[in-house]
Amino acid sequence: MRLANGELFPAEAVIVATGPEEASALLDGGEHAALRRWVQEAVPARVACLDVALRSLPEPKHLGVLSLDQPLYMVVHSASARLAPENGALIHTIKYLKPGERYDPQAVEHELESLLNRFQPGWQREVSEQQFLPHMNATNAIVQAHSGGLTGRPGPEVPGIRNLYMAGDWVGSAGQLASASLASARLAAQLACKQILPPKQTAVESDYSFTIGTR
Repeated sequence: MRLANGELFPAEAVIVATGPEEASALLDGGEHAALRRWVQEAVPARVACLDVALRSLPEPKHLGVLSLDQPLYMVVHSASARLAPENGALIHTIKYLKPGERYDPQAVEHELESLLNRFQPGWQREVSEQQFLPHMNATNAIVQAHSGGLTGRPGPEVPGIRNLYMAGDWVGSAGQLASASLASARLAAQLACKQILPPKQTAVESDYSFTIGTR
């Protein structure tokens, strides 16, 4: 592994836990064929988010909204987890963005505010903190039927490079979002240990080497 300062560290196995673009850039300057293909095929799910922390919740009956005709979502997450002080509330609102969509961030923010106005009227009077995040990754790659669904996702093994593994929400055939990240990380670790720690715990010499990192 090569660090940003040029320092090298030898390793018998490497697990890269990033998105596909970052992983590709770390290896062979972005020229590794399999990783380049994974980047080209990945369709990330991006969202705009308006998060509000409230001193009190105006409408306790409306704890979640999932629109059927618009890509909108609102959930009072503090209703099911300890994310706010007593009597306070934390609300996440989201608009899912089409791949490649060009949009006005201010217009999207107003759209999310309107969603709050409808289901939590008077929320502005209770605001303690709020933030608008206009362009966030919900997941690095949408599962696509034409690619084989979950079984069509790449990795953890990288074709052509022994003992290099990927982990993330875009890797492996199990789970979505955080569960996919954990499942692929576990499988990558199991594969790495199987290669470098055989049953008798004997050392394995490898005549194959590669460099991953910044230049």
